[in-house]
Amino acid sequence: MNRTRRARILAFALSRSLRPYTDRSQAGGCDLRVLRAVTDVYGLLSLPIGVRTRLVRKGAVRGYWVRGKDAHRGRGMILYVHGGGFVFGSLRSHRDVVRRLSAASGLAAFFVDYRLAPEHPFPAAADDVLAAYRLLLHEGIDPGRIVLAGDSVGGALIGSLLHDVRRIGLPMPAAVHLMSPALDVTATRALPRDSARRDPMLSPQYGLRCAASYLAGESPTHPRIAVLDQDKRDWPPVLIQVGSTECMLGDAEALAASLADAGVEHHIEVWPGQVHVFQVFTFLPEARVAVARAGRFMREQVTPGDTAPDWSAKVS
Repeated sequence: MNRTRRARILAFALSRSLRPYTDRSQAGGCDLRVLRAVTDVYGLLSLPIGVRTRLVRKGAVRGYWVRGKDAHRGRGMILYVHGGGFVFGSLRSHRDVVRRLSAASGLAAFFVDYRLAPEHPFPAAADDVLAAYRLLLHEGIDPGRIVLAGDSVGGALIGSLLHDVRRIGLPMPAAVHLMSPALDVTATRALPRDSARRDPMLSPQYGLRCAASYLAGESPTHPRIAVLDQDKRDWPPVLIQVGSTECMLGDAEALAASLADAGVEHHIEVWPGQVHVFQVFTFLPEARVAVARAGRFMREQVTPGDTAPDWSAKVS
């Protein structure tokens, strides 16, 4: 799909607003408070009236059950992990994209509210995502009908979850959908790509500052952090969607290459002229098409049938 005029205008506007702001911003203090507030307001303004949500607090798990139009929990479940450089993003900022994925797939969704850095550094976010997956299993959701989905560093946290699932011996989910995955906390690929072709939205230098807040001195080679270095032979099918303007494009391509090496079914879509996580911009025709394609992928991957046997022995 060729880039539309709206996409060109969006990229230009972001290159004159968000990119300069993050170039000079810190991943903490007043700068971070402003960014958190702005992303929350955008999320609330884009949310339609009448979306069905329910707040969940169970033990260490906090999140929302979200159901788009005609979605049903009996068909399967999306576990959504939002992006935001480990330091911003919330149930408010990303709720609409979760609602749209739910409607496109027909699956209900659980949107996990993980703890953010710098207040809660590694492994807080990774632990919260693992706890959310355990909760779905404990609720009797068949892992063959669970799809993991996320954007940006949500992809890194999903990679961490899949590592944990394999390490602990939990059942693997049915599939994974990643939007603009940010997987390398050292920005090994993002920095040179941005130098050669400036990302209109995302600053890799800001990404490094965010990663430092999350790591808090932990090594980037830790197996729960170094997603690209993991053994992926047990991973379920993966759909990757990424914009061609992104400095993080190299992360998505490296993930696709490692999945190919592991023999894992995967699809990578590089969308011409699109910015980082373009799917959140509801006014873009490309965003609507991408979400529809993701929904179809999810529907095709979940298995029909009754709920799975009780997984409580594994998750308690």
